[in-house]
Amino acid sequence: PQNHMLMGISEFMGSNFNTPAHDGYTVVEVFWGIAGLDGSEINVYYPEDQSGKVKFDSAFDLSTPEAQEFVLETCEMLKDLPCTVAGCDNAGSGKLMLQSDSAGDSCFLRDFKSWSNGTLPTGADFLPRLIEFRKSANEADYTGEILEGEVDYDKDIGVVAGQLRFGVIKIRSTMSE
Repeated sequence: PQNHMLMGISEFMGSNFNTPAHDGYTVVEVFWGIAGLDGSEINVYYPEDQSGKVKFDSAFDLSTPEAQEFVLETCEMLKDLPCTVAGCDNAGSGKLMLQSDSAGDSCFLRDFKSWSNGTLPTGADFLPRLIEFRKSANEADYTGEILEGEVDYDKDIGVVAGQLRFGVIKIRSTMSE
């Protein structure tokens, strides 16, 4: 409600502190490798105490050229995806992704490909090189200012117990937060 104290704080922050205009728009995340969430042990009276258990997709495998191409194509497709719902503030572009001179998306696989001199490893070579990229690459080298602070390869490239379990790509959308 408009009289809630958080609304007052939000108005105060917006009026007294300068933030980039893009900070008011939602970051959309697209995940691969997540099959679902097991919420059977969540206490409905105290849901904040436990968030459930992630179910990983056992068929998720980015070491094949076909899977890599699909993710890369999705990254490109998101750049031009139209958004016609009332929540999109995209006058002039008609797109879901915020259009800017700065990159409005983060595609870890495209960044990995660039880091790998334009060629993605496949098969058994894929995971060790991806882990090396995850540890050594600087997100700021691949991400524009409108996603500054939103991209973290350690969190976006989900290596769990030595296996690639998930990956996430992000776009700054034209939907207000």
